[in-house]
Amino acid sequence: MMLSVPLWAIIVSQMCANWGNCILLTSLPTYMDTVLHFDLRQNAFLSALPYLGGWAFSVISGVVADSLLEKELLSVTAVRKIFTITGKEGTFILKGTGLGYLWTLPDV
Repeated sequence: MMLSVPLWAIIVSQMCANWGNCILLTSLPTYMDTVLHFDLRQNAFLSALPYLGGWAFSVISGVVADSLLEKELLSVTAVRKIFTITGKEGTFILKGTGLGYLWTLPDV
């Protein structure tokens, strides 16, 4: 197991995802308060949006994966590989750069 490259890739990937999640969880409210000057009530709701989006993304992707398997459009291995890659990237975009960019746009 110690020499398995795929295992180490999974371990490093999971550690990076957990680290990013912890940084977002602890730093986002402070950032929104000090830099974007949101009040506490607005800050609480907006801080929860990335996590709600990640939850919705995971539920929708599960339904899509099941339908691909049920219709036999892709193999189980292909579905697992595709949704592992898009799940990690989609969650990063949803939680990090995507919504972070929207929050920094000026009010019109």
